[in-house]
Amino acid sequence: MMVHTVANALSRTVFGEPIGGTLERVQYWYMPLIVLLGFVIAMQRGEHVRADMFFSRSPDASKRYVASSASVICAVVCLLTAIYSFGQFASFYDDDAIDLDPFVDEVFERILMPHRPEGSSEGT
Repeated sequence: MMVHTVANALSRTVFGEPIGGTLERVQYWYMPLIVLLGFVIAMQRGEHVRADMFFSRSPDASKRYVASSASVICAVVCLLTAIYSFGQFASFYDDDAIDLDPFVDEVFERILMPHRPEGSSEGT
């Protein structure tokens, strides 16, 4: 992740052109695969960071309840965040707040048309 980000910064600085899709790859591929997977493995091994001041002094039975309650609260917060985010995303496109036609035309003319297979006609 870091190598890709630094390479993008160097490319942008030296050549004046960034590496295409760096932000998306870092956000949607590296973060879930590296960081979030690391969180899951750390939680499974019991190596995650927690406030240990009271937790270490409590009996084992209460530790299970506290850990379970914390997991449920985290799951509920994640679910509510996903529901809220989806609502915001859906309302953004429902209100016609953005016009994608110029973007689609630009992608079609500058990216897709120059790379079309040989023998295909431009009018179809």
